[in-house]
Amino acid sequence: MGNIINIEVAEAKKLLDSGEAIIFDVRTVEQYNKETVKGAQSQPYDGENPLNIPADKKVILHCNKGGRSGRASKKTAEAIDGNIYNLTGGITAWKDAGYAVEAGDA
Repeated sequence: MGNIINIEVAEAKKLLDSGEAIIFDVRTVEQYNKETVKGAQSQPYDGENPLNIPADKKVILHCNKGGRSGRASKKTAEAIDGNIYNLTGGITAWKDAGYAVEAGDA
């Protein structure tokens, strides 16, 4: 069983900028296509199944404010060995910090 680590936006940005982590948007494809954290990949969380994430990378999950990604982190952590990073405050906190967002391409 893996661990969930809640991560603040500044720390997440450092991990992403250094290439140490990748980020997944667990919201719907429509929400992702409207706007997402720059560089995020779409992996909608269906509310039941763990996410299919790479085991060899630090993985950050984000949603709008942190609730859905928190639930996805919990379900996924139950299925893997390793850490899942949940972005505290989601894309809302990311934008509030002045970090870049972009339209998704799913």
